[in-house]
Amino acid sequence: MNKETKSSFICLLEEALNGAEARYEPEEPARYGEKEVGTIQSKRTRSLFSFVRGLSFQLDAAMKQSSSLESYASGNNTFTHLNRQAQAAALIFWESVYDEFPRIKDENVVIGIRQGWKVVVINERKKS
Repeated sequence: MNKETKSSFICLLEEALNGAEARYEPEEPARYGEKEVGTIQSKRTRSLFSFVRGLSFQLDAAMKQSSSLESYASGNNTFTHLNRQAQAAALIFWESVYDEFPRIKDENVVIGIRQGWKVVVINERKKS
């Protein structure tokens, strides 16, 4: 499949996976009680974060443009399409984080990304 026949989502995802320069960085500062695990060094992971952030901005815009809740339920609209793309990209991003910090993958914790590309443990999940 050549580049002309690929969707723009796939093309942009490939660029992110190849470590394109991150346009967006984490803005949220670390909060009291969060435990820093390390700093994201991978250009790929940073680029994926930026890609997911860009999709979330597009999702926000699509929601504002939507005329009604019924349009969300139709499953055939820009919001639904972007939402699927954002979910897929987010899964890839988090897998990339876990690749860089494998010790937290099997821990029962919720993690977040903060200013300066810091990976933090937000809290521990309750054991089932």
